Amino acid sequence: MSGAKRLTTDQADFARVFEQAQVAHLALCDDGAPYIVPLCFGKQGDTLYFHTGLTGKKLDILRENPAAGFELEADVCLRGVGADPACASTMDFISVVGTGRVEIVSDGKERLDAMGIIMRKYTHQPDGFVYRPESFARTVILRLTIENMSCKKHSI
Repeated sequence: MSGAKRLTTDQADFARVFEQAQVAHLALCDDGAPYIVPLCFGKQGDTLYFHTGLTGKKLDILRENPAAGFELEADVCLRGVGADPACASTMDFISVVGTGRVEIVSDGKERLDAMGIIMRKYTHQPDGFVYRPESFARTVILRLTIENMSCKKHSI
């Protein structure tokens, strides 16, 4: 099946990927070369939030070029293992890819809100998270504003 036939515009499919994906892969451009990092994330509306440390290559890149791509996947499952011929095997999946611009969040309230969005995704608990001030001071929050995205799914 061609990639175009796997495209879906069903908002429930997009929502499923953002809910079920455990990692977002953030793609950056480092002086013309690709650089991809896996990150924990949270989503609210058309915004993805990530957290990272105070220093590192991704921050250096983003300060020079805030353009970014992202990819998430869910429901990944190999089908037809042991099939003859081997090319009869296939991979089920649903994925979202997109682009946007990344900014470092400096506003204190938005930083706390964003960290709460990320924490709720992974803990499935309501608000009320407490952060050690010394740890939170060493945390950078990144905001990716989604400019476009698409969703593909494959299942038999």
